[in-house]
Amino acid sequence: MVTERIIDPVKFVKPYFDEETSEEDIEALIGLLIILKEGNVKTLARTIGLKHIEIEEMLGRLIQSGLFIIEFKGLEYKIIRTTFKPKLEVKQLTVQDQFFISYIKARHKLSLREIAEVFEIKSSEAMKKVAIFVCRGMIEIIQQEEDYYFFIVKYRKERKTVETLSFLDIQLIGYLLLKGVTTIEEISLDLDIPNHKVLSVLVDLLLSETIICYFDYQKNFLRENTLSLKIRQANVTFPQKSIEALNEQQRLVLGIVALSEKIAIDRLISLTGLPRPRIIEILCNMTAMTQYRFLMNFNEDIFVEDLPNFSPNKTLQDMEHLYFFNYKELLGRISTQKRVRLKQLAKKMRISKQELLRRIVDLYLEGHLKGRLLSTEEFVVKTIRKSDDLQSGTLTDEERIIIGALIATKSLTWPEIGALLKIDRENAITIAYSMVAKNIGNIQIFNEKRLVMTETPNLPPLITIDELSYEDQVLLGYLASATNPNLKEAKTILRKPRVNILSKVYFLIGSGLLVAQQHKQRFTIKRVRIEEPHASISQKSTFVQSLAHLLDEGIGKKVSIKKLAKELKEDTRIVVQTILYLVANGFLIGKLKGNNFQVTRTYIKFTVDQYCYFCNQKLEDINEPCPNCGNLPIHCTVCRGAINAIDSVLKCPTCQNLAHPEHLEEWLNLKGECPICKMRLRLNQFISIEAPLKL
Repeated sequence: MVTERIIDPVKFVKPYFDEETSEEDIEALIGLLIILKEGNVKTLARTIGLKHIEIEEMLGRLIQSGLFIIEFKGLEYKIIRTTFKPKLEVKQLTVQDQFFISYIKARHKLSLREIAEVFEIKSSEAMKKVAIFVCRGMIEIIQQEEDYYFFIVKYRKERKTVETLSFLDIQLIGYLLLKGVTTIEEISLDLDIPNHKVLSVLVDLLLSETIICYFDYQKNFLRENTLSLKIRQANVTFPQKSIEALNEQQRLVLGIVALSEKIAIDRLISLTGLPRPRIIEILCNMTAMTQYRFLMNFNEDIFVEDLPNFSPNKTLQDMEHLYFFNYKELLGRISTQKRVRLKQLAKKMRISKQELLRRIVDLYLEGHLKGRLLSTEEFVVKTIRKSDDLQSGTLTDEERIIIGALIATKSLTWPEIGALLKIDRENAITIAYSMVAKNIGNIQIFNEKRLVMTETPNLPPLITIDELSYEDQVLLGYLASATNPNLKEAKTILRKPRVNILSKVYFLIGSGLLVAQQHKQRFTIKRVRIEEPHASISQKSTFVQSLAHLLDEGIGKKVSIKKLAKELKEDTRIVVQTILYLVANGFLIGKLKGNNFQVTRTYIKFTVDQYCYFCNQKLEDINEPCPNCGNLPIHCTVCRGAINAIDSVLKCPTCQNLAHPEHLEEWLNLKGECPICKMRLRLNQFISIEAPLKL
């Protein structure tokens, strides 16, 4: 009994043939005998391309080798038994041969006629190719039905990973996912890659089963062949890039396609200014490497499948620092209209239309804006997520002046803004629209000529008294103590132009230290946020201490400012300014009436005792270790003052530094971050510590 073996049949029978016999002919004959169990010798000869006498000789040698047991009746043959199974022999194949195998692998069930038509060869040549691959063990035919064969392809390459994929591999996978159904010629044209290179990359992906495609072959009425392929599956997992990882051109393409919902590629080229090959490259790369899968239909319309809902990621302030553009102004301008004409808006912002579109895309991708791009000229606004930057301390001095002016007067024209800030009309408009985007007090633009506040915000103190300039402190003291505060009197005290005084008042209102209403030249003061001093008057100059002594002795009395000036040998205006400075810093409460100041109450401390936080020992020097316990004094990270044993304290969870709760709350309202480690935290995230502090 003959035992079936798994062998390389060509190597096995080679000794039975002379050197002149072609190895390919031997492979073809063995493969045909495996496929065609019975037939005619002349048919074998025509398929291989030899004379039937040569085939008969080769058959005799195969019988002699023992691979086949064959029965003959004239030129008819019949395989009685095959004594082997072909061993998979991996040989170097041409790209065309690899594509031949790839096609068979994808289709499974094929006729010789279809194979011949697809590859534009004769049926005999197709049969010979199949036979050679069968002999090499690369292909196995498991069943035959009439003219159709059922194939199993055993030849494959090593599956690729993300690390081993080339740039062209990624581009081709992305293109197949993008198009769904395409042809090799179309891939070559769109990716600007020669046909033979496309074919080479494609067969590598197919035979490694990195991708699985279905081939469709059709012949049209002109009898022209069309071979298309449709991707079924990509067996590789790509790392998903986030919005932050996309480059500028990728962001632009994603944003325009998403905002358009569906856009023709020609229009996308027009809007982006990018050439078609670059657009296709971006679409392919993003489809393969990101969560944003683009699709292109037969009309070459592009859209995004399952687009995520972009939520606010970066603040407008962060975006401006990153991309060097005033996004607040743009969002403010967009928020004033439902239908934005891109050309007009670009002209107003003094940028190109293409630049404007790119910035609208940035706002959309970062979650601040939703809308739809109707054409190359119009953008329809759907939703605007205005950000309240108030608590994060991002108001500039100019913005505080405008906020204060709007609280005091309700509205401002462009010339009024320009006068207050000493800027031209265009810059005034820019700041106005930027503030609309901040959504403080529901600021709106009226008739493109005026900034209007429809709701007065309740501003917390955004800065401390110590952060004010000396002149601002004097002005705050004046507004807190004047009987009938007005611009004329303030101008006399500070000797500054009216518009400067007005800007300073608005700045104090916009910084949350003053709540007031303006009526022409006068102000109605509702509230002044002045706290008791945390420092001793002894830390001030000798002149300030001397004046404070005199005022402290005159509680409840009207003190003549001229007499104080004469006694201190100082100019009257300097004395007035210093009194108002003391008021602003919380040392005094009183009323300024003409040339007199009536002291109501004083908080002047000429000496302030400091005690050790750990043992409550009185300290002579707050910068030296405690003489009792040896611990160094603890200082507030905000006010820099010592923390006493009776003080409540908050500790940063990150850097462990300490601060007085009231000072820390003001700091967080202003900056939104720890004073030391700069970690962005809320007040309730700090740890409450009870005295004495345990280190």
